[in-house]
Amino acid sequence: MSFQYGAVGEAGLAFFGKVSSVACHELKNILAIINENNGLLEDTVFMAQKSGAIEPERLGRVCEGIAKQIHRADELLRQVSRFAHSVDQFYGAIDLEDCCRLVVFLARRLTAAKKLTVEVEAASGAARLAGGNPFLVENLVWTALLEAMQFCENGGTLRLVPGERNGQPMVAFCGLNRLNEDFCSVSPLAELLSAASASWEIHGSEQRCELIFTGHEG
Repeated sequence: MSFQYGAVGEAGLAFFGKVSSVACHELKNILAIINENNGLLEDTVFMAQKSGAIEPERLGRVCEGIAKQIHRADELLRQVSRFAHSVDQFYGAIDLEDCCRLVVFLARRLTAAKKLTVEVEAASGAARLAGGNPFLVENLVWTALLEAMQFCENGGTLRLVPGERNGQPMVAFCGLNRLNEDFCSVSPLAELLSAASASWEIHGSEQRCELIFTGHEG
Protein backbone atom coordinates (compact mmCIF):
# COMPACT_ATOMS: atom_id res chain seq x y z
CA MET A 1 0.00 0.00 0.00
CA SER A 2 1.35 3.44 -0.90
CA PHE A 3 0.27 6.91 0.17
CA GLN A 4 0.41 10.14 -1.80
CA TYR A 5 0.78 13.06 0.59
CA GLY A 6 1.70 15.68 -1.98
CA ALA A 7 4.49 18.24 -1.61
CA VAL A 8 2.67 20.29 1.05
CA GLY A 9 1.79 17.19 3.10
CA GLU A 10 5.37 15.92 2.93
CA ALA A 11 6.71 19.34 3.94
CA GLY A 12 4.30 19.38 6.89
CA LEU A 13 5.38 15.94 8.09
CA ALA A 14 9.05 16.89 7.75
CA PHE A 15 8.40 20.14 9.65
CA PHE A 16 6.59 18.39 12.51
CA GLY A 17 9.27 15.71 12.68
CA LYS A 18 12.12 18.24 12.73
CA VAL A 19 10.53 20.33 15.49
CA SER A 20 9.88 17.18 17.55
CA SER A 21 13.45 15.97 17.03
CA VAL A 22 14.97 19.31 18.05
CA ALA A 23 12.72 19.52 21.14
CA CYS A 24 13.65 15.98 22.22
CA HIS A 25 17.34 16.75 21.80
CA GLU A 26 17.01 19.87 23.94
CA LEU A 27 15.08 17.97 26.63
CA LYS A 28 17.81 15.34 26.66
CA ASN A 29 20.39 18.07 27.27
CA ILE A 30 18.28 19.50 30.10
CA LEU A 31 18.01 16.08 31.76
CA ALA A 32 21.77 15.59 31.41
CA ILE A 33 22.42 18.88 33.24
CA ILE A 34 19.90 17.99 35.98
CA ASN A 35 21.57 14.59 36.34
CA GLU A 36 24.95 16.30 36.67
CA ASN A 37 23.58 18.55 39.42
CA ASN A 38 22.06 15.51 41.10
CA GLY A 39 25.54 14.02 41.21
CA LEU A 40 26.80 17.17 42.93
CA LEU A 41 24.00 16.84 45.49
CA GLU A 42 25.03 13.25 46.18
CA ASP A 43 28.62 14.42 46.68
CA THR A 44 27.41 17.11 49.09
CA VAL A 45 25.40 14.57 51.10
CA PHE A 46 28.37 12.19 51.20
CA MET A 47 30.69 14.95 52.46
CA ALA A 48 28.12 16.01 55.06
CA GLN A 49 27.85 12.44 56.34
CA LYS A 50 31.61 12.32 56.79
CA SER A 51 32.17 15.76 58.29
CA GLY A 52 28.75 16.56 59.69
CA ALA A 53 28.76 19.92 57.92
CA ILE A 54 27.02 21.21 54.78
CA GLU A 55 28.34 24.08 52.69
CA PRO A 56 25.26 26.31 52.21
CA GLU A 57 26.77 28.21 49.26
CA ARG A 58 27.62 25.05 47.36
CA LEU A 59 24.20 23.55 48.06
CA GLY A 60 22.55 26.79 46.97
CA ARG A 61 24.42 26.80 43.64
CA VAL A 62 23.33 23.23 42.91
CA CYS A 63 19.68 23.99 43.73
CA GLU A 64 19.83 27.13 41.60
CA GLY A 65 21.20 25.12 38.68
CA ILE A 66 18.40 22.57 38.94
CA ALA A 67 15.73 25.29 39.20
CA LYS A 68 17.13 26.97 36.08
CA GLN A 69 16.85 23.76 34.06
CA ILE A 70 13.32 23.09 35.35
CA HIS A 71 12.29 26.55 34.15
CA ARG A 72 13.98 25.90 30.81
CA ALA A 73 12.16 22.56 30.39
CA ASP A 74 8.84 24.11 31.40
CA GLU A 75 9.16 26.85 28.78
CA LEU A 76 10.18 24.35 26.11
CA LEU A 77 7.21 22.08 26.84
CA ARG A 78 4.83 25.05 26.92
CA GLN A 79 5.93 26.19 23.47
CA VAL A 80 5.99 22.68 21.98
CA SER A 81 2.49 22.06 23.38
CA ARG A 82 1.31 25.28 21.75
CA PHE A 83 2.86 24.15 18.47
CA ALA A 84 1.29 20.68 18.71
CA HIS A 85 -2.18 22.15 19.24
CA SER A 86 -1.86 24.17 16.02
CA VAL A 87 -2.11 20.88 14.11
CA ASP A 88 -5.63 20.14 15.35
CA GLN A 89 -6.87 23.67 14.61
CA PHE A 90 -7.55 23.70 10.89
CA TYR A 91 -8.83 27.26 10.56
CA GLY A 92 -8.70 30.39 12.65
CA ALA A 93 -7.36 33.91 13.05
CA ILE A 94 -3.55 34.08 13.07
CA ASP A 95 -1.41 36.74 14.74
CA LEU A 96 1.77 36.88 12.66
CA GLU A 97 3.88 38.34 15.46
CA ASP A 98 2.91 35.48 17.79
CA CYS A 99 3.50 33.00 14.97
CA CYS A 100 6.98 34.40 14.28
CA ARG A 101 7.94 34.32 17.95
CA LEU A 102 6.85 30.68 18.24
CA VAL A 103 8.74 29.62 15.10
CA VAL A 104 11.90 31.49 16.16
CA PHE A 105 11.76 29.78 19.56
CA LEU A 106 11.36 26.34 17.97
CA ALA A 107 14.26 27.03 15.59
CA ARG A 108 16.68 28.26 18.29
CA ARG A 109 18.94 25.22 18.05
CA LEU A 110 19.24 25.59 14.26
CA THR A 111 19.96 29.32 14.40
CA ALA A 112 22.44 28.81 17.26
CA ALA A 113 24.39 26.35 15.10
CA LYS A 114 24.96 29.23 12.68
CA LYS A 115 25.69 31.59 15.60
CA LEU A 116 22.86 33.69 14.28
CA THR A 117 20.84 36.10 16.41
CA VAL A 118 17.19 36.16 15.35
CA GLU A 119 14.94 38.96 16.56
CA VAL A 120 11.19 39.44 16.14
CA GLU A 121 10.16 43.08 16.17
CA ALA A 122 6.81 44.26 17.45
CA ALA A 123 4.23 44.23 14.68
CA SER A 124 3.61 47.44 12.79
CA GLY A 125 0.11 47.66 11.41
CA ALA A 126 -2.43 44.85 11.20
CA ALA A 127 -0.08 41.85 11.05
CA ARG A 128 -2.93 39.40 11.38
CA LEU A 129 -4.71 36.92 9.14
CA ALA A 130 -8.47 36.97 9.56
CA GLY A 131 -8.52 33.25 8.79
CA GLY A 132 -6.10 30.51 7.83
CA ASN A 133 -4.51 27.20 8.79
CA PRO A 134 -2.14 27.90 11.74
CA PHE A 135 0.08 24.86 11.10
CA LEU A 136 0.46 25.72 7.41
CA VAL A 137 1.41 29.33 8.22
CA GLU A 138 3.90 28.17 10.88
CA ASN A 139 5.41 25.77 8.36
CA LEU A 140 5.66 28.57 5.80
CA VAL A 141 7.34 30.97 8.25
CA TRP A 142 9.71 28.17 9.37
CA THR A 143 10.67 27.34 5.77
CA ALA A 144 11.09 31.02 4.90
CA LEU A 145 13.30 31.46 7.98
CA LEU A 146 15.55 28.56 6.97
CA GLU A 147 15.69 29.97 3.44
CA ALA A 148 16.60 33.44 4.70
CA MET A 149 19.30 32.06 7.01
CA GLN A 150 21.30 31.01 3.96
CA PHE A 151 21.87 34.67 3.16
CA CYS A 152 23.07 35.74 6.60
CA GLU A 153 26.69 35.70 7.69
CA ASN A 154 27.61 33.50 10.64
CA GLY A 155 27.33 35.56 13.79
CA GLY A 156 24.99 38.04 12.12
CA THR A 157 21.51 39.25 13.07
CA LEU A 158 18.32 38.33 11.22
CA ARG A 159 15.23 40.41 11.98
CA LEU A 160 11.64 39.32 11.40
CA VAL A 161 9.33 42.31 11.08
CA PRO A 162 5.57 41.55 10.94
CA GLY A 163 3.46 44.25 9.36
CA GLU A 164 1.36 44.94 6.29
CA ARG A 165 1.88 45.99 2.68
CA ASN A 166 -1.00 47.66 0.85
CA GLY A 167 -3.45 46.24 3.37
CA GLN A 168 -2.02 42.72 3.11
CA PRO A 169 -0.37 41.04 6.13
CA MET A 170 3.32 40.31 5.67
CA VAL A 171 6.58 39.39 7.41
CA ALA A 172 9.84 41.02 6.34
CA PHE A 173 13.09 39.09 6.79
CA CYS A 174 15.78 41.74 7.19
CA GLY A 175 19.56 41.62 7.49
CA LEU A 176 20.20 39.28 4.54
CA ASN A 177 23.58 40.75 3.65
CA ARG A 178 24.43 37.94 1.20
CA LEU A 179 21.19 38.16 -0.75
CA ASN A 180 21.08 38.78 -4.49
CA GLU A 181 18.23 39.43 -6.90
CA ASP A 182 18.91 36.21 -8.86
CA PHE A 183 17.71 34.05 -5.98
CA CYS A 184 14.43 32.24 -6.65
CA SER A 185 12.15 30.18 -4.41
CA VAL A 186 12.44 26.42 -4.67
CA SER A 187 10.54 23.46 -3.23
CA PRO A 188 9.13 23.19 -0.61
CA LEU A 189 8.81 26.98 -0.19
CA ALA A 190 7.14 27.42 -3.59
CA GLU A 191 4.43 24.83 -2.83
CA LEU A 192 3.78 26.24 0.64
CA LEU A 193 3.44 29.75 -0.78
CA SER A 194 0.80 28.52 -3.21
CA ALA A 195 -1.10 26.59 -0.53
CA ALA A 196 -1.13 29.58 1.84
CA SER A 197 -2.03 32.14 -0.86
CA ALA A 198 1.22 33.99 -0.24
CA SER A 199 4.13 35.40 -2.22
CA TRP A 200 7.88 35.74 -1.59
CA GLU A 201 9.38 39.02 -2.74
CA ILE A 202 13.13 39.62 -2.90
CA HIS A 203 14.66 43.06 -2.37
CA GLY A 204 18.37 42.44 -2.84
CA SER A 205 19.46 46.08 -2.66
CA GLU A 206 17.66 46.41 0.69
CA GLN A 207 18.95 43.05 1.96
CA ARG A 208 15.53 41.70 2.79
CA CYS A 209 12.78 39.36 1.61
CA GLU A 210 9.08 39.77 2.25
CA LEU A 211 6.56 37.02 2.88
CA ILE A 212 3.26 38.58 1.79
CA PHE A 213 -0.10 36.92 2.32
CA THR A 214 -1.62 38.11 -0.92
CA GLY A 215 -4.87 36.20 -0.50
CA HIS A 216 -5.65 37.76 2.86
CA GLU A 217 -6.54 41.09 4.36
CA GLY A 218 -5.50 42.21 7.81
